[in-house]
Amino acid sequence: MVKEKKVDQRTRLSKMLIRQAFLELLKTKPIRKISVREICENAEINRGTFYVYYSDVYDLLNKIEEEMITSFETALQTLLENETVSIKDICFRMFEVVKENADLCSTVFGGCGDRNFAKKLVDIGRIKYLKKYAKQFPNATRKKLDAYYTFVSMGCVGLIEEWFNNEMSEPISSISESAEQIMMYGAVYLMN
Repeated sequence: MVKEKKVDQRTRLSKMLIRQAFLELLKTKPIRKISVREICENAEINRGTFYVYYSDVYDLLNKIEEEMITSFETALQTLLENETVSIKDICFRMFEVVKENADLCSTVFGGCGDRNFAKKLVDIGRIKYLKKYAKQFPNATRKKLDAYYTFVSMGCVGLIEEWFNNEMSEPISSISESAEQIMMYGAVYLMN
């Protein structure tokens, strides 16, 4: 049992070092220019350790993204199962997931980031939200629901980018309240 805990700790530590080194490199250069050797040097591990967990740099990125997608889906599912959850509550939890994965998100929303990943997150939410919006607004057409979701989700991506540019200094409660107010009241938000 003790030996198993040590192995688990070493595995977590190795993966964490690899992730940190990789995401630091990804802030300054595109993935196609990052080598396994470079990641290993920065993580201060040997290449064999890297290959125990990942087949290449792209596999590493995919696994990191999959972890965040799972967190995102879990958070959404729990919230959307609750019929009385507010938009602010949903926004709050989404911003929390972003903050919990700040190392990945700062690279995604940075200059060398993978813009397709942000689109994946938006698309995951689309399916789940459209069901909820269809119940709340039974007279809205699918086209209107799609347009609304696209508009507000891309607006939230913009808020996240701005939040990262300001080093996430604004509290999650404040930014999620702003997101809710903008979604619900549009330009009226500016008049308050």
